[in-house]
Amino acid sequence: TDVNVLVSVVADPTQVDEGGTSDITVTPTTGTAPFTLDFSFSINGQNNQVQRTGCDPANAGTCTETLTFANNNNDGQPVAVAVQVTDSGNNVAAAAVNIDVQNVAPTIAVNPTTITGTEGTQETITVTCTDVDGTTASFVSGTASTVSQAAADTFNWTPEFGDVRDDGVLVFRCTDDEGAT
Repeated sequence: TDVNVLVSVVADPTQVDEGGTSDITVTPTTGTAPFTLDFSFSINGQNNQVQRTGCDPANAGTCTETLTFANNNNDGQPVAVAVQVTDSGNNVAAAAVNIDVQNVAPTIAVNPTTITGTEGTQETITVTCTDVDGTTASFVSGTASTVSQAAADTFNWTPEFGDVRDDGVLVFRCTDDEGAT
């Protein structure tokens, strides 16, 4: 005879920053241990699957799996985590929980942070952007002279005479794939 497996699924937390984790706790209330838990979710079209075997709530109380959520370009839609629970008699139950994955602005590091330049001599500046999803470095504003982007994270600046008047301040920005800066 078939036995329905009843299951409760809870996520903690239900809102995480991209790259963050959430503990998905599954509590089978019927069925025969041990249980196999199959977790599946999709972020940015990439399917993710995690399987946990040997879950026995009688010994552990609950069955918890920690899932990591990378960047989420789902336009503000939550990520649905589907859970399928199979008991030792191959009886199956399914449940789902939503996780809200929040975009995190990229970080920026500029090297060097101070340049004692010479008029007419090219200086190289490295701008390092760090983020879970892709980033783009850009020159925003600065001196009267020209700043050119030599590579994805490398900029060249040649100070001119007028740069002394405005302290030669250069401003760079990192922007992630979702537009956060």
